[in-house]
Parts: sequence; structure tokens; C-alpha cells
Amino acid sequence: MKDRGQISRRDWLRSASAFGFSTAGCALLPAGILAAERSGVLDIGSRRQLFLDDFILESREGVFRTLNQPLKSPHNPLVEMDQPWEADMHFANSTNVIYDEQHGRFKMWNQVVNYDWSERLLAYYESDDGLSWRKPEVGQFPYHSPAASGKPTRKHNFVFGRPHPATAPGVFKDRHAKRPEERYKMLYRRSKPQSGVWAAFSSDGIHWTDYPHPDVNPVYVNNDTHQVVFWDRKRQKYVAHMRLKPPIKLGAGPSKTPTRSVGIATSEDFLHWDAPRRIRDPVEVNRPHTLLMPDERDGMGISGFYSMETLPYEDVYLAFLPVYHIFPGMERHLPPRRGNAATPWLDTIDIQLAFSRDGQSWQRIGDRRTFLPLGAAGSFDAGMVFVSQLPVVRQDRGEIWIYYVGYRKGHWAVRRGENQASAIGLAVLRLDGFVSLAAGDGSVLTKPLTFTGDRLVINAHTSASGGMISVEVVDAASGDEIPGFSQSDCDVFSGDAISQVVTWNGKSDLSHLAGRPVQLRIRMRAAKLYAFQFRSVQEPRS
Repeated sequence: MKDRGQISRRDWLRSASAFGFSTAGCALLPAGILAAERSGVLDIGSRRQLFLDDFILESREGVFRTLNQPLKSPHNPLVEMDQPWEADMHFANSTNVIYDEQHGRFKMWNQVVNYDWSERLLAYYESDDGLSWRKPEVGQFPYHSPAASGKPTRKHNFVFGRPHPATAPGVFKDRHAKRPEERYKMLYRRSKPQSGVWAAFSSDGIHWTDYPHPDVNPVYVNNDTHQVVFWDRKRQKYVAHMRLKPPIKLGAGPSKTPTRSVGIATSEDFLHWDAPRRIRDPVEVNRPHTLLMPDERDGMGISGFYSMETLPYEDVYLAFLPVYHIFPGMERHLPPRRGNAATPWLDTIDIQLAFSRDGQSWQRIGDRRTFLPLGAAGSFDAGMVFVSQLPVVRQDRGEIWIYYVGYRKGHWAVRRGENQASAIGLAVLRLDGFVSLAAGDGSVLTKPLTFTGDRLVINAHTSASGGMISVEVVDAASGDEIPGFSQSDCDVFSGDAISQVVTWNGKSDLSHLAGRPVQLRIRMRAAKLYAFQFRSVQEPRS
């Protein structure tokens, strides 16, 4: 009989399937989608269809799914420690970014720490274009960097963290807040008067107040990694993703190792949370609050996921997983605090993708390839990268802006006597561009579906030399092409467009087919297809 905490990755994989967790190829679907699948026809309405998996596809020939990496901005790094009050500071891994439509500017909150992490503060930034950032001198307490001359002053951009350090803060603007003074909300870790994750609120994101203690604070278990928090319109709840560290057995031998995994807490009022009691409880204990863990496909060089920054996108959730790479057993034999920088070592963090249709059951994307890689040796992001919460969807530019903190060195740099310098960068992804269908010459056939709207729009890119995409509409019952909507009728698309309306002999009206079970046969040559969507005339991109 195994001890409750001593389970191997193989055992974990079996138990995850039994408990209904998501593992590779084993994601659960919402009841409505399952019912639609059982009926044989998917009702997709006007929801945009991505190709994160083969859910919408019945078959594909000569076409493969490919993970697309974002392009790092040539302006990187965007934000560095360049002010006197930041003389001994660097950025930690808790970054939060929004575009505030109300004020017409970007806003950022980031945890900043000094060299040995004894000082942990929340800093505030603003930008008009998302590229050039300023540090408003809105300091909420006197501060003076011991590495700079002068006296304590409020002329800095630190807005929270005194007298109690603010560790791993997750900040967002709550557009559903009932009280204006609680429009901005935050979860963060503190140790006094009681250790745990605390909730705070603000009217402007600058002046912060803890919710009353001890009525609600701390709101859940102690956790020192980015509190990824957001309002989930699907579930009509506040959701927080945090790091768990259940003890499991890795590889041969009897010893147990804490493995970093992703946990979840939910709340209807931001004050009372359904959350795990302890981050180090065995897997079985935290089963209802566990979303993702490493498994056998990850290999022994991956020691877990540090957080799970999450973007609700169209009808799914996209997650950015900071994957921790370290040699087995290395953390049990950490080097001396100083003078050992030459010791061979691996402690890097890069980003993979996962997705979910219900927020609870998750699948990894792109065969677990790296989505956001490390920079070249010597660059500001050569050691670790952590994505912000949330990436900003730029409909105006047809792009997704992914802000991230990059570190020159690895996880244990301070312990090794190295300077853990960091800066904030930007990576840009095409709208819908996480995964695409790509083909030299091939075709795909969708499952039978019904839709609403009167036109079909695709997001696609073709090669300049002979690339093309055409679409045929097929009757789902007979399998025959619908007259007027065959491949020969389709006006072939060549080029690069985020929202290309598909036409047949110059006409795009599909209104008479709305609600009728059909299939789409899409032919591709030297092309990438990112998404498709049925819409109504004059209806903007959702």
C-alpha cells in the first residue's frame, strides 16, 4: 500500500484520468458540447472556431496543425530599472497588464524586489501606446533605495508593500464591481498578522486597502507564486490560479519530491473562496483544486509549472505555462549561497500553451513545444520568461500583445551569487494565431455543423507563389456539394487577411443555409488557416 503522497508519474496519470483531470489527450468537454457531439451535429452559432485540436474537424489530408510562436518586439526591453529609487531592484515574476478603455491607456502592475528579496513592493506603470512606459511618481509611502543617495521620498511608483511585503500580487480591473471603490482588485501573499493570500481593493489601482481582517483575510492558502486572478464571465465567478506543490515520486528510488502544479480557487464575491487548504497536500487531497501537473510525457527534466496565466479567448481559455526545467534531484542539493557560479546547472523557465473549453479540464497544445522561448545567451531574457496576466488582445491591429518578464539568469541565480537582473519585454502574435492548419497541398472536412449568420469569414495567410484557399459547402445528410457553393464556384483566396469574407461567384450570402446541418470542405495549398467564423452582414469581429 503506497503512502498517500508517494505516487509516481505513471500512477498520477492513471489517477488523473479516473478523477476526471485533464491530461494529454484526455480533456473533458462541457455538457452542451458533449450533447451536440452525441447528436452528430455541432451547433457553433457565430462562435469563432480555432484549431487548437481536431474538435471541429472530421478529417484532414495533407494538412497538419502547427504551433506558432509570437515575435519578440524589436523595441525590447520595454521597461528597465532606470530610476534612482530602483537602484537595487529587479522585476519579479508577477506582472499584470490591462488596456483601460475608460482612460484610453495601458496600465501595468508588477512586483519588484531587491537583490535578496527582502523588499517586495507593487509598482505601477502607464503607457499611451503600449511600447513607451512611464513610472508615475504616485508613491504611497516614503521609500529610499540604499543603493542611491538621497532621503526617503514619495517620488516613486511603488503603491503597495509597506509595512507588509506584497508577494506575488495579481491585479485586475473588475468591470463587474458593484462598488466604485472596489473597481480594482488584488490577491497577494503576506505573512503577518497571518500567513496566506490576502484580498485588497482600490478605486484607481494606486490607493489600496485590505479587506477587513479577520472576517475574510487571508482568503486562502499561503502561496508565493503569481496569483493569476480574473472574472470568468462563463462561470460568473472570480477565478484564481495558483501553484500547488504536492509530493510525488519522480523516477527511481523511494524519495518524494514536491512537484509544482497548477491549482484553482473560485469565489462569487472575491471574499469567500473555494480553495485548497495547503499547497503541499498530496494529490488526492487537492484533487478538486488541481488543474495541471507534469506527467510521463514531460520527462524528468521538467519539474512543474510555476503558474498559469490565463486568457479567456472566444469560446475557450488559453493558458501560458511557465515550465520549469531542472536536472532531477538538483533542488535537493542547492549550491552554496555565493562563489559557486561555475557549477554546471540547469534552472530555466520558458512558456508552453494549454487550453480548456470549460476552465476545469485542460489539454496541452502543440505537442508541448515551446511557445515563448528564451532569448539568446547574454540577452535580458536568456534565463527565464514569465507571461503577464492578461495578454492584451489588439483588435485594432489584428494582434495579441503578450507582455513578459525576462531574466538574464536562472531560477537560483541569487543562491549562486549571480545578479538576477530582469526587464519587461513584449511578444506579438497574430490574432487567433496560437495554432494554425498548414498545408503544402491538402484539405480538411469539418464535422457536421449548424451556424447562425449569413457569411463565412476566415483568418488565413497564403504563400505569394501559388498559395490558395477555397471552401466548399456540403450537405451534411447526403455528403453532396450544395449547388452554387462548390469548389469550382468558390472565389479562391490568396493573400494575408484577418477577416476575409469567402465568396462564391462573387456572392457571400449564406443566410438560407443558417440552421441547416452542413460541412465545410476547405482546400489549401501553400497556406495557413488560423480560424473561421460565421457572421452577419455589418456584424463586427467578435
